[in-house]
Amino acid sequence: MPRRRGRRRHAGYTPSRPAATLGLVDEQQTSERFDLEHWLRVLRRRWWLILLCFVLAAGSAAAFSFTAEKKYTAKASLLFRDPELDQGILGVGGGGGETDPDREAATNERLVSSPAVAARTARALGRDLTPRSVSDKIGVNAEGQSNVVDVEAVDPSAAFAARLANTYSRQFIAFRRDADRAKIRQIQASVQRQLDALSPSERNSPAGRSLQTRVEQLDILASLQTGNAELVQPATAPTSPSSPKTNLNIAGGGFLGLLFGLGLALLFERLNRSVRESDELSSMYGLPLLAEIPESQTLADYKRSSNGGLDENEREAFRMLRARLRFFNIDQQLRSVLVTSCTSQEGKSTVAWHLASTMAMSSNQRVVLVEADLRRPTLALGHGLRPGPGLSDALVDNVPFTQVVQTVELEGDAATPAAPGLDVIVAGGIPPNPAELLESERMSELLKSLQTMYDFVVVDSAPTLLVADPLPLMKQVGGVIVVSRMSNTTRDAAARLRDQLRDLDAPVVGVIANRVKVTSGERYGYGYGYESLPPA
Repeated sequence: MPRRRGRRRHAGYTPSRPAATLGLVDEQQTSERFDLEHWLRVLRRRWWLILLCFVLAAGSAAAFSFTAEKKYTAKASLLFRDPELDQGILGVGGGGGETDPDREAATNERLVSSPAVAARTARALGRDLTPRSVSDKIGVNAEGQSNVVDVEAVDPSAAFAARLANTYSRQFIAFRRDADRAKIRQIQASVQRQLDALSPSERNSPAGRSLQTRVEQLDILASLQTGNAELVQPATAPTSPSSPKTNLNIAGGGFLGLLFGLGLALLFERLNRSVRESDELSSMYGLPLLAEIPESQTLADYKRSSNGGLDENEREAFRMLRARLRFFNIDQQLRSVLVTSCTSQEGKSTVAWHLASTMAMSSNQRVVLVEADLRRPTLALGHGLRPGPGLSDALVDNVPFTQVVQTVELEGDAATPAAPGLDVIVAGGIPPNPAELLESERMSELLKSLQTMYDFVVVDSAPTLLVADPLPLMKQVGGVIVVSRMSNTTRDAAARLRDQLRDLDAPVVGVIANRVKVTSGERYGYGYGYESLPPA
């Protein structure tokens, strides 16, 4: 079956559908859709905090590096020889047995790290050194399974570091040499005692001559001892300090500062429950974003914004809203909307006024604005209208319709120079029972009459989460619009209102982001405005 063209619609743009299909999607699906973009926006919004942590951490690391005492590391290398030759001469074993390279390397490392070597080095160098201070300055590292051991000395003086490494290495060789000589002398003394115990005739026998030869060999061996180690690479004075590592410290500090800044940014975002971005607002409700009303002092001032006080970018925001409402459903025309919000101070009354004004300036449509917020009315005071009679008077005292309607003359703009008037029904006197009045049959009949008499009806209602007044009106209008002020509406409040609208099966049209902070390149119109054509 061929697909019909031109019938594609947004899921949230059909008021007759149940609220469950209006785009009020499951919160988990919503979070999966916008999490990545949301957190990227968070990082962009709190870039100053991340940059501050980065600069402070990197600066602290740099300050520490520049003020810390410089230390130099000098390295000397010791080579351990195979002791099997000496063992064979001494006759104490060895010869053919396999040795474990790892074990032998660990043994050599421990021998070099002996406290006795540190004590000998302290005595050799003087300078008020103690064995403990020498050990603190010395590091011993075995190079894998090789017979080479590195002796590293660290000191604020490059020359002394080299001297300390060389002295320590030589003292170790001397320590091993003395230990080996003492062992050989001990064996030599034992053989000498055996030789001295022989008679003159026995000394001239083969056994006696063998003992004499043994004594002579041990004497020669003792004089040739080197400790089975030699200094193959003496230490030289280093030309650059080994610590502090300024570049590494700054890089490491900057990296840690960056991580800390990211953590703080995410933590503050978690603690701050307010909705900060338009896309996030749309995702929270699962509804289309109808318009972004820019942050403006003019809009915040009723007297300046009532009649033509808006600039072109602010007007364009409401023209965009008008256009989207006009074409939100191609099957039927939207004739009436109810404007509400989560809480107070969201700007719903301002949005309702300018929406009605923009609708009235479009093709000379007859538009009426009804102030159904009977608890805290603002239209009369804010726009210089009579405070009464108004809606409450019409509902309670049956005041004729002609007496409660006030017509406001609108100033045109470049698009509609000859602007028609806007009919307004203010709240009137504050009644003791506003919820019952708005739920009455009289209110229902009034709304039906207005939708018959006018091309478009805008109802300014009370905040839905604070009072129940708007609830009975939602089923009597063609669509519901939710206004949320950026950085004022919290995620928890938005979630509660979303669930409430779903439960009421309200014909929600979409959401409006109010007081959006935008740069010059992001404002409505994108620099494309009204200008005269150049002369032919």
